[in-house]
Amino acid sequence: MQKLIFFLTLTSSLFLVSCTSNEGAVKKAAVAEGERQFTETLTKESQDFIQSVFLRDAYVSYMKRNSEFDTEDVKVQGELFATAVVTVKTYSPVLRRTVARIANGVEAGHERQFNFGNAISLVAKQTGTSASTEKQPLGVLKFQKNSSGDWLPQAEH
Repeated sequence: MQKLIFFLTLTSSLFLVSCTSNEGAVKKAAVAEGERQFTETLTKESQDFIQSVFLRDAYVSYMKRNSEFDTEDVKVQGELFATAVVTVKTYSPVLRRTVARIANGVEAGHERQFNFGNAISLVAKQTGTSASTEKQPLGVLKFQKNSSGDWLPQAEH
């Protein structure tokens, strides 16, 4: 009887560790995929609003540095599938686009002197909005475990 209880305890402990490690791996994969998707969004914004390649790169770099990613509501479904809600704490899209438009107006000789942090503060002050970052949803991401045990994002259909 003691051996049976020990075996059941050991088996349930291993199952719980497996679930926890799967959740951790899904969270890590979700943050990486969220960062990748957000970088794509920032790159598109910069291309839509900023002509200077230097300022485009600086815009993407600044926004990424001032953003934090997190996962919520990770659900591991069996051994092969999982979902996670990814959020980003960053500047509002309206504030980002306004600053990008302003950066586009900077003369070629002054590009390297443009300060995105100062621009955000000034735009927020002029519009009466907050210059602080806010938590925003990036979406629900789906993952599938491959044969190597890695959680890979599933393409949206």
